Amino acid sequence: MIPKDRMLRALAGETGHALPAAPVYLSLFLEDFERAYYIELYRRRMRGLVSYPVDHAEDTRFRAEPMY
Repeated sequence: MIPKDRMLRALAGETGHALPAAPVYLSLFLEDFERAYYIELYRRRMRGLVSYPVDHAEDTRFRAEPMY
């Protein structure tokens, strides 16, 4: 039985000899959104400044915010 058949049988409530499984790549999917929000936080913080000294504590908070 091919994986698609196993998945369809499982969704229909039928039992089989093996359970279908799909790997979860949520972190890969969300990575682009997290990176974009991280950059947006710096853009907001800079507000038109040409350069901005990076503070470790602030950078850590900027990296954590998109994850939560």
